Amino acid sequence: MNLSSTLRKALASLLIFGSLCWMMTPAHSAPLDISEIPLFLTANVPPNVVLTLDDSGSMSRAFTPDLCGNPNDVCNNDEYDNLEPRYVKSSHYNPIYYNPEVTYTAPVDASGASLTTAFGSAWVNGYVNALPDIDPDSFDLALQYRPTAGMYLRSSGTQSHKFMGHFASDVRCRSSTDRCQYNSNVGIGAANRINMAGTTSCSASSQCQTRQMPAYYYVFDGTNTSCTAVVADQKEDNDCYDIRIVSATSGADRDGNDTISPAEADERQNFANWYSFYRTRSLATIASASIAFYDFDASTRLAWQGLNSCRGSASSLETASCQGWQAPSVSNAIKPFSGTHKQNFYSWLFRQGFSSGTPLREAMIRAGAYFSTTGENSPYDDDLLNAGTVSVGSGQLSCRKNFHILMTDGIWTDSTLSGIGSQDNALPAPYGDSNTNSLADVAYKYWLFV
Repeated sequence: MNLSSTLRKALASLLIFGSLCWMMTPAHSAPLDISEIPLFLTANVPPNVVLTLDDSGSMSRAFTPDLCGNPNDVCNNDEYDNLEPRYVKSSHYNPIYYNPEVTYTAPVDASGASLTTAFGSAWVNGYVNALPDIDPDSFDLALQYRPTAGMYLRSSGTQSHKFMGHFASDVRCRSSTDRCQYNSNVGIGAANRINMAGTTSCSASSQCQTRQMPAYYYVFDGTNTSCTAVVADQKEDNDCYDIRIVSATSGADRDGNDTISPAEADERQNFANWYSFYRTRSLATIASASIAFYDFDASTRLAWQGLNSCRGSASSLETASCQGWQAPSVSNAIKPFSGTHKQNFYSWLFRQGFSSGTPLREAMIRAGAYFSTTGENSPYDDDLLNAGTVSVGSGQLSCRKNFHILMTDGIWTDSTLSGIGSQDNALPAPYGDSNTNSLADVAYKYWLFV
């Protein structure tokens, strides 16, 4: 369609005038309010969520990668040699260890209140402070620090808190006084030997590797004189690391503005938060889940399980006897995330035990099978708080969205599955593959049919 010259000019003038009016309008519009609920969710149909936490033995470890391990313990023995090097106590190599550039936010409980700990009396477990079989339950990190190798909590059997040995070259037994000492200047300059506090009498330097000293960590320093020039080898070269004794002035820039504020310089509280809430894989997972799930809308419907616990059986999710290593039995069945149900979730989360293997695929099948159920108290029951609301053809919403959140530290170890096979081999890249009985196969099966 052709427009006359006069009409085209008129339209152009209107567009220009409109643009100018918009540009001249004062910028008083309200800030953009971005929804925290995914836009593809139907607003008036709250979604179903199943959370699966990895409760395998490896989650008790305070190191990555797996330098040593035992499915039913942290490592085979205390002070395992592979955990002695400096680099294992540096986040440059071991991302679980304290990172001075990270702010470790205190987790929250079901009410949203932040959990607390202190540098002078840091909880071994910031979620449940009194621990059977583990004594003491707190340490003065200014004097009584030993790096944790892992903390093994379980509902039956002895619980344990195991340690890494200090690096041999950084501690010594001074023969003239038979006192254990540590070097506060590792990688920085001339050795500065300081006596360890407490019972530090010794007859050999190896004894000092298991004694208490001020809290510390190592930072990578490729400029050290003895650091290897082979870049690929530097990460595991102990000579490429400097020690930092945690103090009121030892901190680093944490907010990325290239300056170190007084609050950042004093990193003692930040270190205490890491120690009590983040220093093992399991503690860090609990902290992350506590913060992430607190803000869930109260209408969101949540169920939960462990890989090896808090489940009906190896093949069923729902149980009225969900229990951590120390907690009353509660129901893990799906309900709106509020009130008693939210309290029960946090009670279980804070007391989740960690032992045994990693049957990830079995857990994912349980979640998929649970989402496949219908009827009263099923994930599709529109009124989970009142009985008798489901009848033939009513009381259920099949359009409800389902989500499975699986938090894990490693690959699956469960045995061969049946009824899964290769579900996605016909899909185009990058979704399809030729593997069979994989996590992707399980996920695709239930995504397709549920």
